[in-house]
Order: sequence, then structure tokens, then C-alpha cells
Amino acid sequence: MDQNPSAFVFHFDATYKTNKCGYPLFVCGISDVSRTFFPVAFFVSSQQTAPQYAMALTALQKVFEAVVGKDLTLQHFMGDADLAQYSAFGKHAQFLMCYFHVLQNVKKRMGTCPTASAAVHKYIYKMHFARSFGDLQSISAEAVMEWTRHPSLESFIPYFHSQWMASDMWRWQAYHTPPGMAVTNNPIESFNRIIKDSVTLRVRLSLGALINCMRLHDCCRFDDQMLSVTHHDHVFRPVVVQSNLFEKAV
Repeated sequence: MDQNPSAFVFHFDATYKTNKCGYPLFVCGISDVSRTFFPVAFFVSSQQTAPQYAMALTALQKVFEAVVGKDLTLQHFMGDADLAQYSAFGKHAQFLMCYFHVLQNVKKRMGTCPTASAAVHKYIYKMHFARSFGDLQSISAEAVMEWTRHPSLESFIPYFHSQWMASDMWRWQAYHTPPGMAVTNNPIESFNRIIKDSVTLRVRLSLGALINCMRLHDCCRFDDQMLSVTHHDHVFRPVVVQSNLFEKAV
């Protein structure tokens, strides 16, 4: 992260089902122009609210300042439709909305008419690849004209405008993201799957075991290739056993 802030996108996500307490595991890191994800820090929190996000960011800033000797500067932050994330990070960097989460939420609000669904996806796709704000406005106007022809989209149109065009979550178009950078949270979500598949083995660990395993994450190579279960057993299994025994003893 000790580089030009415009050279990376900062990602922050909460993943569940990693520990017996049901607490969210906060994972943060950066992705570069090759869309490679580099994990930076992990936090275990009892809640997923703005104060917890802010505390995690403050802790990260303090560690960065202590190690690098200067303030942490973020220019682009990629998140999902979580107002708590925006409240904590929005003032520190330009908040970029994950395109995949836009599609997910839109799908939940659309009608069941196949023709209407095709019209919605067509224009959302065009809006995502708009080249400028002016281009976006033009495509948006075309979309409204087309969508009004479908009675099943009567309630969808005001929803889409208020949620994805006129709110703080409106920056999901590709022109907001530096060329080559990720336009979704896929880099960090893929990393979260690696944690569950190769660190916790889809088992909810005790907090002590989880923290110890995450401290050893640099012993392995986290990239697009999944870690082998054999490697996991060799490195992490003793840590899990020792942590569980310690918790039982106390």
C-alpha cells in the first residue's frame, strides 16, 4: 500500500461462518491493474456496523503509519451496498460500488416477465460501460423510456433511480475505476473462499484457532490457485488443535 493511491483499489469485506461465535471476519486488501488481490489485514468483530468498520480502519492506519512512517492514503474503495461501510470509508476515499452487487439487488426487485428482465439487464449493462457522466445520463433516459413500456416494471423504475442513480451507491460504472482495475469485489470474495476452503476447511473454529490460523496465512500462497488440503493439514491442523486445547484448559 506504500505506493501511489491511484495504482490500487482498496477492498474491505465481511465474511461469516469462520468461527463458533458467529462473528464476522473483516478482510481488507488491495488489487492492482492485473486484478491480483493482496491481503493486508484481518479483523474479528462482534458486529458489522459503522463504528466497527471505523475502528478497523483506524487500527490499519495506525499500523501503516508505524511501519511506513507516513499517513495511509486511499483513493478508491470498493464495497457493496452496505451503508455502514460507506459511513466509515466514504470520507476517506471515493466509494466505488461493486457492479456484481448491483446486479444481485436488481434481480431481487425485477418482475418475472422475461422481456422486461432482458430490457433491464440490457440498459444496466450499457450504463455500466458508459464512458462519462453525460453518457450515463443519456443511457439512463433511454432506459426509463424503454422500461415504462413494461407494466411489470412500474415500481422498479423509481426504486432503481433512488437506489442506484441518486444515492451514495451510484458509482458502479466502469469509468469511475482506473483502467485495468477490478470493477467488482470478486478479488476479495475469491480470497474469502480460499480462507474457508483451505484454512478453516469449512469448519467453524474457535476464535483462538481462527486468529492463530490467520496469523500464519503468509506461510501459504493465496492466489487464484486453491491451496491443497495436504498443505493445510501440515501447517494449520496443529495450530487448531493447540488453540482448542488451550481454550478448554482456561
